[in-house]
Amino acid sequence: MVFPLPPPTHRLRRYLLEYEEKLRIMLIIPAGYFLPNKDFFANIGTIVAFAVIGTLWNILAIGSTLYLFSNHFYGLPSAIDLLLFATLISAVDPVAVICVFEQIHVS
Repeated sequence: MVFPLPPPTHRLRRYLLEYEEKLRIMLIIPAGYFLPNKDFFANIGTIVAFAVIGTLWNILAIGSTLYLFSNHFYGLPSAIDLLLFATLISAVDPVAVICVFEQIHVS
């Protein structure tokens, strides 16, 4: 027998949002702040290429997956609508790319 969990209270939801914000600040800001400008600009072509290719890949992957399951949606959205939605949700964070490059010691 499966017992459903109670819905989160307003207080718990606010705590989780604050925790997520603090975690995001602790992870993202130091990675971008402490990266030397020389290393960043030396790799700017690679960073931009990965950001553009990754964004296009995400748009196509999310859009095509949504299109495959579109017969289960209410209202049957068109392929253009699904690709526009995929464009909105597939933002690639360049700071994450910088952080990965720093961890694998790309110089």
